[in-house]
Amino acid sequence: MPNESTFDPAIQTENIAFSPDEMAACGKCGRNNAPGRPSCIYCGERLADGVEHLADVRAAEDWEPAFNVIITGGESSASDIAKAASKYGVGLPFARLAESEDASATVAELSGRHISGLVVPDTLLAVEWPHVRLSSIEFGVGQLRFTDRNTGKITESNTADIALVVVGMLFNSRVDTLEKRKRGAEAKRLDESAADEFEPVVDIYIAGDARGFRVTCSGFDFRCLGDEMTMFAAKNITLLVEHLRRALPHTKFVECYREVRPLLENVWPTTIRREPQGFLRAGLGKKGFGRSEISSNAAQFDRFSRTQFHIL
Repeated sequence: MPNESTFDPAIQTENIAFSPDEMAACGKCGRNNAPGRPSCIYCGERLADGVEHLADVRAAEDWEPAFNVIITGGESSASDIAKAASKYGVGLPFARLAESEDASATVAELSGRHISGLVVPDTLLAVEWPHVRLSSIEFGVGQLRFTDRNTGKITESNTADIALVVVGMLFNSRVDTLEKRKRGAEAKRLDESAADEFEPVVDIYIAGDARGFRVTCSGFDFRCLGDEMTMFAAKNITLLVEHLRRALPHTKFVECYREVRPLLENVWPTTIRREPQGFLRAGLGKKGFGRSEISSNAAQFDRFSRTQFHIL
């Protein structure tokens, strides 16, 4: 797992890796795990996660529709999740369960422990339904105009109707490996390359519209910033958030994704996809079987973002 030494400010706007202090050591094998995992990724031993698990319920598989138990606050001594939810005023996932009845029962049990929560089904989070990507925002007096990047459709909204702004970061990591394989022997690694992409993102929700708008660095016209616009897209995103804050004094802003991300991993883990690349050649004399491992937090952030809308 990456640590602080992997952060290079020359190529990254912020360090999204877990710090050594955040890692959870397995009591059985001693190896470090990402915070929030229920069990060791290496040996399967149960890890202490700060919250005692409740009823004997079935967690949903990744592929099946589920019901998310969301914690929105609680006593400071109740759990790390409840403390973070109270501190930042957000909803954080406690469990993703296969049955609605189990999810409702879990919320009731949490209430008995002075932890507040609710059930948000996957159908409301709708990660398969992308946000509307914006190409521009026009700031008017008491009004904003949003332009759809794909269709050019313009949506006007009174500033009083803008309910929520969620700020975060999308990342994609790709590791390509070339291995030499022999029957009856361990694979020998011949070559490996890694590439990381990070992109700040801003989601904007109008009251009554759970889909939401999304601003990313690519494809967005930052001329709405006027003379403040810079040559650096990440800086422009920061300036855009400041403009939105001034224009939307009564809107809720959520800017804690980086801080709470470790608490999301247990229920909404980073997506990892492995792809075989077949027989490849790489450089002089290097040939073998290639494979790629691709990691992304896109689905995790979508769930986090839309959850904040549904708990308003």
